[in-house]
This record gives sequence, C-alpha cells and structure tokens, in this order.
Amino acid sequence: RPSAPLLATLSHRLRTFDQERLRKRAASGDWLMAHLPAGLKLAGAAMETRTHWLFPVLTTQPDELIQGCRRAGFDAARGATSVLAVAAPPDRPEADPVNACRMMAGLVFLPAYPELRRRALARLAAAVALAASSGPHAEPASHRLRQA
Repeated sequence: RPSAPLLATLSHRLRTFDQERLRKRAASGDWLMAHLPAGLKLAGAAMETRTHWLFPVLTTQPDELIQGCRRAGFDAARGATSVLAVAAPPDRPEADPVNACRMMAGLVFLPAYPELRRRALARLAAAVALAASSGPHAEPASHRLRQA
C-alpha cells in the first residue's frame, strides 16, 4: 500500500495540475522544434504526443552548441539528473545500452519552458542556428533511432 504522505502528495498534484501551463509548454516546444536549423534534430520528435518537459537536441558538437546558446544568454546544458542510460547488470553485458550512450554523448538540452515568450524563443532559435552554422552539427548516423 502507498504511504499516507505519498497519497497526500499525489492528491495535491492532481488537484493543482496546471493544464494551461502544459498546453503552453507543448506549444513553445513545438514552435522551437519547427524553427531548428537543418541538421539538428529533437530527440523524441517522432513521438505521437510531445509536451516538451525537456527539449533535447542531437548534435555532433554539443559543447559548441552550448557555448553559442550561452553567449546569447540561454542556459543550454549537456546533462539532466533524471535522464541517463542505465548500465546493464554485470552478468548481462550484451544488454549494455550502447546506442543510448552514443545518443547521450551528443544530447544538448535547450530551454523551451512556457514562460519564454515567442521573442525569446526566436532569439534562442537564432543562436542555435548561428552555432550550428559554425560546424557540422548534423545528427550522426549512430544517433538515429531505428524504426521497426
């Protein structure tokens, strides 16, 4: 059985959920996704429903992309504490997440939260485009997800 504090937290979250903020977050992410330069790809773009809780793009030059965003005043980052590839158990080395690790090496998280106004998103898109134009930021073949 769930504990009383867990149930209280769940109840609070369900009562106070902000559907409008979720809608705005999805709209901000969709706008930014539509304005990414050629060669950069949103990880998870093929998902049926996107709310853009995070906005991860794939690049071959993550550090350069981050620096370009930061020069424009945006805090882009390579890591997130809740997004990582989980290593295989020691007795199952064949299950090592090789593709996930490769993808994580080229992942950059861009700020696309709903409080950013369209003008700021446009500045972010311009900074990303400028950084991408300075080198080969195209998504490496090893980062592409195989479609079944």
